[in-house]
Amino acid sequence: MTDGHRFTVLDIETIPCADALSMTVRGIASPKRQALHRICSIAVINGIESAEGFSDVESAVFTRERLEEARMLGCLDVVLPDPDNEGSRIVTYNGTAHDLRLLRLRQASLWMFSARKLARWCSSPNGLHFDLMKVGFGGPSERWSLVDLCAGLGFPVREGHLRSSVASMVSQDRWDVVAEHNLMDVVGTFLAYGTWRSLETGNDRFAATAWTSIVGMLEGFTSVNVGQAGLSSHHLLDEARLRLRKPR
Repeated sequence: MTDGHRFTVLDIETIPCADALSMTVRGIASPKRQALHRICSIAVINGIESAEGFSDVESAVFTRERLEEARMLGCLDVVLPDPDNEGSRIVTYNGTAHDLRLLRLRQASLWMFSARKLARWCSSPNGLHFDLMKVGFGGPSERWSLVDLCAGLGFPVREGHLRSSVASMVSQDRWDVVAEHNLMDVVGTFLAYGTWRSLETGNDRFAATAWTSIVGMLEGFTSVNVGQAGLSSHHLLDEARLRLRKPR
């Protein structure tokens, strides 16, 4: 990747769509019937990736608590990097089979044909969609869960109430937990991606800047207990700061 290009790490949460279920012969919700789901939350981490690591890292979470689904997709279209800019990248975990696939379906269902960037990214232009599940640590034949991958890398992404299902949290109107669950998944994906980029390139600044960027970013989210997430005092954060202090 050429220096100084924009990236977005993306994760969505979905729940069964009652309208779609009512049109099927078997009106039973199932995680495997993804075409009958709708999007209830979208989390993104945006920034710039260069040989110096990651910079200008920001995050956002859009939920159905405040925005209709079409508005959420519209907000996502605005914050995505331009797919026509060489070097732009979207990073997901299982995004090929889930996130981008559902986004494309819901965009079509809602007749949001003018959301150009979203449509282009969901078609994976020029192979610049990086699905960490497919081409990262596990490879195409190993379908590790994100929680297991992050645990294997030495840090947690879901503890306590975050282990509850998104559907149950939506039914209880616990949108704060839905947002936190979604955000922590995208945080885990970003930290895993930074670790992978360091492993791939031999440059420890990717992993280090991912860690130092993430903790300050999370402090801006009042719904996220950074201490509980185990990141603000994690030994890998200390290691990241140590690596960044060393002369290059």
